[in-house]
Amino acid sequence: MSANQQSSLLVKIGGFIWFILMSVGAFVYFWFSIASTFKNASLPSNVVVFERGAYYLPGVSIVLMALVIIGLYENYTKKTPSDKATKIFTRTAIGGLLLVFLLPPIAEYTTENHLLKKGYQYCDVPSFSWPIYKDVIYTIDDKTCLKLIAE
Repeated sequence: MSANQQSSLLVKIGGFIWFILMSVGAFVYFWFSIASTFKNASLPSNVVVFERGAYYLPGVSIVLMALVIIGLYENYTKKTPSDKATKIFTRTAIGGLLLVFLLPPIAEYTTENHLLKKGYQYCDVPSFSWPIYKDVIYTIDDKTCLKLIAE
């Protein structure tokens, strides 16, 4: 009753391209977010935005790339990976998952400490996004924060 179904070449290639694009896109967005935060924090700026959700992306990118590499290996060689390779990719994926949970709070804590020392203050702008993805906004003074809240 069990038939060995094979995916078409188009589905295989499309799936790998999709996972690669998602992984690279997540990593690129993460770096653009870091660059934006550092640029605003280092230059004289009234507002610095910390995108909390962007810091989940490096871990997601690592997990996706581990899946892509192990999938490419299995499809290219037509055999299951060795125990050593499986252990490496499993540990890489677990490391990526740990990074998903550890990097955002660590990055937020260090960024907040740095900005508070520079004279910025936390501005609680109302948001409709999930709390874990909410942008954290720091302003240089109360007047700027009140202006952002009014918008």
